[in-house]
Parts: sequence; C-alpha cells; structure tokens
Amino acid sequence: MRLKFNGSMEKKSKGCPVCGGRHTEYRFTTTRSFYLPSGSMKTFRAGQTYDVTERDGEFLLTYRYMVNGKEKHAFEVV
Repeated sequence: MRLKFNGSMEKKSKGCPVCGGRHTEYRFTTTRSFYLPSGSMKTFRAGQTYDVTERDGEFLLTYRYMVNGKEKHAFEVV
C-alpha cells in the first residue's frame, strides 16, 4: 500500500515552575514518527509517499486530528 503523509497537528504544553501557570499551543508539524503494528518505528515527512504493509497502512489511515472543529486525515492512499 502506498500512502502520502500530509502533516499533522501537535500539542505542546509549557508551564512556569514558580507560579504554576500553564500555556498550551498547537502547531502544524511536517515530520512525525509512528510506532507501527509491524513492530517498527518509521518517520514520515509531509508531501512524501511511502510503501507500507497493508496492516500498517490500515493503522496509519485511522490517524486523524481536528482543526477548527473539522476532522483532517494525516495520510491518504496514493
């Protein structure tokens, strides 16, 4: 199965050790690593296509995230 990685959103939390205040920011990432069901770890870069096994492909196709209340898919079948 050939998949294309479109990028994803990442959540980063920062905190102040003195006052205990917290700040959370979301940002778009173009590189992401996944542990796949086959037991391997693979790093994906946005805009590139990858050959993966059927099992790994089905797992990656279920990965999605929300942007402004709309669901986005990080991978698409090519």
